[in-house]
Amino acid sequence: MSAAHLLNIVENWLGLPAASGIRQLLFRASLLISLSLAAFGLAYFSPQDSANSDPRLSLLTAQAILEHRSLKLDPYEVQLGPEFKGNYRINAINGERYYAYPLGPSLLALPVVMVARWAGWQMSDMNRDRALQNGLSALSVAAILLLAYAVARTRLGYWPSLLLATVFTFGSSWISTLATAWWNLNVAVLALLSALWLLLRLEKRVFRWYEPYLLGFALFWAYLSRPSTAIFIGLTLFYCLIWQRQQFLRIAGTAIVCLLGLVFIYYGEFSLPLHPYYLPAALGGVQGFDPDLQTPL
Repeated sequence: MSAAHLLNIVENWLGLPAASGIRQLLFRASLLISLSLAAFGLAYFSPQDSANSDPRLSLLTAQAILEHRSLKLDPYEVQLGPEFKGNYRINAINGERYYAYPLGPSLLALPVVMVARWAGWQMSDMNRDRALQNGLSALSVAAILLLAYAVARTRLGYWPSLLLATVFTFGSSWISTLATAWWNLNVAVLALLSALWLLLRLEKRVFRWYEPYLLGFALFWAYLSRPSTAIFIGLTLFYCLIWQRQQFLRIAGTAIVCLLGLVFIYYGEFSLPLHPYYLPAALGGVQGFDPDLQTPL
């Protein structure tokens, strides 16, 4: 990709005509970057903290994947101490212990947890876990602002898109919720906004050949993070079947292949087709494993 082509992409993303001048480009880019940094800072320095809630063991699950190539949390029983026994965030399945919530946030955090482990951090340490969750949640809020801007830019100019992205991020409940911990909702919103952006690019017919596959992967990742996204996924696939038939097989095929891979992994871990969080108690859902478990489906 030549420098001129890259510059043209940046100018288009910022709503500038070709050869509009470096000063105008830098002004618009710096304004967008400043807003994303403000979103990051507001989330990072927020006094609200829910890291010891549902997401508490998400990063430890990522550590288990890196160190043991498994989702099992049993190797960390001694490190967790009293926190390990009777913890509502842990499922007992076939005599092994697992994180009770979806896997999406753990997988997305793998690179960050890998760096943290190189630095000697243990995700079983609540203070380390809280610090890393805080950074990840702040990054996700900044990314949500940029994705909201990208979605708006598929239909609107620079200034309306910037305004909508700002209102969407700062003027809604997103930041007050997502800034408090590394929730599965953080990852689900990132995946859904990515999917919406790719879908709008398909509609405008300005997409690259690989973007339908990325759309299918984004839909899969949304479901991997939060089962309630199945409604959005179903509506998106129905829309593509009716109005994007040429791309439907690529989109749906990618999502299905990824889902089958996930089923294979889960069956190897749990002897179940899906994570227990997704299943009713009669089929092995979370309510069917531990009589003391209080986590709702």
